[in-house]
Amino acid sequence: MPSRLVFATQNARLINEEGLSYNIVQSEPWPEDDPLVLRHPSFFTDYPVALKRTAPESSGGVVERATRAPGEKRAYHRHSEDGASKRW
Repeated sequence: MPSRLVFATQNARLINEEGLSYNIVQSEPWPEDDPLVLRHPSFFTDYPVALKRTAPESSGGVVERATRAPGEKRAYHRHSEDGASKRW
């Protein structure tokens, strides 16, 4: 059975038992039983630190359009010289 994955918490250069150095990259997956992970457990976590996305995360709310559609009427506020907001 494949071992569980852990994720690097930061970019770092770690040294194994033989003195060889390895570059780890933040959020890169590693097997939990890897000798480098066992030697440096503080550099790994159960969850990725950062997720890669191809689009911004959705806030779940309604997205307002910046330009009006043809025939669309929009209410707007205009400030008078005395600073009061008036609806037109």
